[in-house]
Amino acid sequence: MEAKGEAALEHVTAAEARQLALRGARARAVEQVAGIELQSLVIIRDAVLAGQFLRSLAHGYVLKEEILRWEQETFQEAPHKPPLTL
Repeated sequence: MEAKGEAALEHVTAAEARQLALRGARARAVEQVAGIELQSLVIIRDAVLAGQFLRSLAHGYVLKEEILRWEQETFQEAPHKPPLTL
């Protein structure tokens, strides 16, 4: 089973982005193996749609993981600013 995780480096540290990416990959792996349960709620008030909600749930555990590839990029906003590793 392979799954991909991504994270933006906006308002988080590189270490936090890495953890977010790993968490996303784990969630996608569980979704692929166990499937996704969808729940919906529709609220009608006075014969008019007042709200609509959709929630997805995946239940499972990752027992073992291995990082097969870790890609990073470098971005430099301007020549006078230091480069960022993404």
